[in-house]
Amino acid sequence: MSIRTKTLLIIIIAFIVNAFAAFCIADRFILKRFIDFEEQTFEKDNQRVLETVNYFRENLESIASDWAPWNETYTFASQYNEKYITDNLMDETFTNLNLNLFLLLNNDGKILYSTLFDTSTFQKKPLIQEYADTIKESIQNGEKDGSFSGLIYMDKPMIIALHPILKSDFSGPSKGFLVVGRYFDDSALKQVSTYLDISLKILPTEIDNEEFNSELKELKPWHTKYNSLSSSFLEAQTLIPDIAGNPIFLLATAKERTLFHYGHHTVIIVLFLFLGAQGVLATFILLFLNKTILFRLHRMANKVKEISHTTNLDLRVSDEGKDEITFLSHTINNMIDNIQKILDAAPDMFFICDINGNIILSNTRACQLLDYEKEDLVGHPLNAFIGRNPLPVFAQKETALVRKNGDRIPVEFQAQKLSLGNRKLILSIARDISHRKDLENRLYHMAYRDSLTGLPNRASFMERLHRILGANKRGKSIPFLFIMMDVDHFKNINDTCGHLYGDRVLREVGKRLHFLLSENDVFARLGGDEFVLLLLHKDKEDGMAFAEKVKEVMKDPLKIKNVSITLSFSMGIITKAECYNSITDLFRDCDVALYEAKRLGGNTAVFFNGGIKKASCPQEGIHGQEAGNRVIRF
Repeated sequence: MSIRTKTLLIIIIAFIVNAFAAFCIADRFILKRFIDFEEQTFEKDNQRVLETVNYFRENLESIASDWAPWNETYTFASQYNEKYITDNLMDETFTNLNLNLFLLLNNDGKILYSTLFDTSTFQKKPLIQEYADTIKESIQNGEKDGSFSGLIYMDKPMIIALHPILKSDFSGPSKGFLVVGRYFDDSALKQVSTYLDISLKILPTEIDNEEFNSELKELKPWHTKYNSLSSSFLEAQTLIPDIAGNPIFLLATAKERTLFHYGHHTVIIVLFLFLGAQGVLATFILLFLNKTILFRLHRMANKVKEISHTTNLDLRVSDEGKDEITFLSHTINNMIDNIQKILDAAPDMFFICDINGNIILSNTRACQLLDYEKEDLVGHPLNAFIGRNPLPVFAQKETALVRKNGDRIPVEFQAQKLSLGNRKLILSIARDISHRKDLENRLYHMAYRDSLTGLPNRASFMERLHRILGANKRGKSIPFLFIMMDVDHFKNINDTCGHLYGDRVLREVGKRLHFLLSENDVFARLGGDEFVLLLLHKDKEDGMAFAEKVKEVMKDPLKIKNVSITLSFSMGIITKAECYNSITDLFRDCDVALYEAKRLGGNTAVFFNGGIKKASCPQEGIHGQEAGNRVIRF
């Protein structure tokens, strides 16, 4: 075991033992007191919440006892009076008294007047019969004198107070009952929560938790169950009954454990103070060992830090002696030598940059490919050597690096974070993929381009057509014309002038028709003298116009062996091709139209209609025997 390890082990063990002892003392005698006191405080806060609920109930009783024994209410209950409503039951009355329900019933339980008032929107609506029946049933559970209060559940919990309608001197006989109510919902909970600085919410009495439900069965109305959810919160559930004494909901109370956190921080401060004292003791030990061990380690650490900070692999660690420290310094030097050899021998370009992207180290391969000296690269941002699109840090993509002479080198670029000590760096690796790119370009041209005309080939066209039909199936609806074209009498040209001149004709056809197309159109050679087009966002009139343009562009004769040849086409055209679901059906129907154009002698465009029934949506035209294909003769 080395001297440095022994020293570190002694200090670490001493700190661990002392810290553990201090933690046990603080947790057992200090933090426990904070926890007990906070739980007692929380129980008092929860009791204040229940007292607040009781205050709401008493407040409603007071309102009911003010309005029910009143001559005007008594008169209204005896005989309906609109003036009583307009003079007394304005929006301001409900807002000032914070009421949501005002209900007048006669002794038979018939509704004389009812209003549900939304204090947030100031909207009134009559009480539905279901809620009225709920209140009538509650009257049967009231006190003998007819006055009582409690909670019921309508669309949400509500506190109600009920009082018999009497004269102002409390004489009778009673003309019925006055019921006033206030929702005990989120807004009410928010008021209580803000006032008491405690979190409140309403929970159902049935929760999908067997353990919780078993505990709930043992809970009596208005009794509270306390829980310690975590080190951050305390929670309690109080079972709230309705007027009949049946559970209606759970009132959940939660409070952040502020006092616990305060005690926890206090314990931490005490522990830090204790550990600080232990640090002083360790300092004396370190001073004693400094001359023989630590000074040399410190000097070596500074040298390693300098190498790490500058990433200068030409620097070395020096030390004299024959102990572990000397061995460690030699090992570090050998490691630096190996790193430098590995970087210089790597086939890829390596760049080490600071956190701002400025180069601080590069390998030999990078200098060779970019044609720069190492000193010329240091200090420059790596993005300065990237092509047209600067690469963001940590991106992984293909890009290009620019050489000193301006040539671009395609590379596969990858960057990741690198930590050397406390310094944050970026390691970037660029692999020259010039050869691979050349192969990819050639393979793409071979796979998707016609070698004779340079136009897209069958595979490229079918892939594009498949994407368009797939998009239409998903509801994007891209309208297009589908056109198949054959050069008229092309076999005669081959037989008369030879296949080389036939190839020249095909190349000339590709050039002339290419100028008729827009950027989004697709023009491809399927094979032989057969061409195919997709004219996107075009209708039947556009197809007719295109056929005329083809005639116009092909009217100039092509001279072959001193013979002028005027080219013409037979064309099969399908309008609203987007209605097809099958590529096979599309080619079959268009081939029918093309065959018809050839049968008519060529130099003809035929619009297909007979296969419309195979599409997924209706098209214009007459179907079946009554319809012919639309023919354009040139």
